[in-house]
Amino acid sequence: MKIVLYFGAMCDPIHKQLGLSKRLTKHAQLDADAVVRLAIRGVITDSEGRRVRQRIINRLAKELDVLPPSKPKMPA
Repeated sequence: MKIVLYFGAMCDPIHKQLGLSKRLTKHAQLDADAVVRLAIRGVITDSEGRRVRQRIINRLAKELDVLPPSKPKMPA
């Protein structure tokens, strides 16, 4: 099973997107909210935000024992 998450101020919380309890996704949600806040305020760049969001997804996938999304292949 692969997971796909949407991050942002207007997106559903992680637990709703995955259909899990809030307890299982509490720390991931706090981290995701922090990334959004820092990106909106201009403290981190878009590329830094992407890397952090990918780490959040990878860590959550590991905790839930599911496959993280594969990296898109760049055209040659």
